[in-house]
Amino acid sequence: KKDEFDIITVSRLGKWKNINFLIEAFKELKGFNLHIYGTGPEEDFLKLLINKNQLNNIFLHGLKPRNEVLKSLYGCDCFIQISEYEGMSFSILEALSLNKPMILSNIKPNIETAKNAAIYVNPYSIVNLRNSIKLLKSNNIRKTIKKNAASLSKRFYIREKSLRMYYNEL
Repeated sequence: KKDEFDIITVSRLGKWKNINFLIEAFKELKGFNLHIYGTGPEEDFLKLLINKNQLNNIFLHGLKPRNEVLKSLYGCDCFIQISEYEGMSFSILEALSLNKPMILSNIKPNIETAKNAAIYVNPYSIVNLRNSIKLLKSNNIRKTIKKNAASLSKRFYIREKSLRMYYNEL
């Protein structure tokens, strides 16, 4: 629906990804939908949590082909990832390359990767998560983050430049 705000997370469904906190945050977010792509050991628990709370704004899509996930990422309003630790997340890089507004956990690898192209949150604070998600309803905030993502992608994440850097390291 055009009046609804679609948020996507792409992730292994492990405890450290904190998706259960996202589900808790979405309990009171009317007009927002959460689309979860991925599978893993927490999948049954997350399904139970969604069903127990009768949440019809959260969708578990499971493991899908990469092109389908990218199409969903392209069409969404925001990317979210609130894991407690990460290396360099390819999902963040893909969201950056699509100039998507992002909400990320306030951990060093995310900040180093996304710089000023995200809103950073305490992944364990339901109130912080909800308030950050609501912030993205603002066109001005979304436009600023999109602009920052485009600039960051252009300056740092050019495929040929990255390949050249890796080649030089070898």
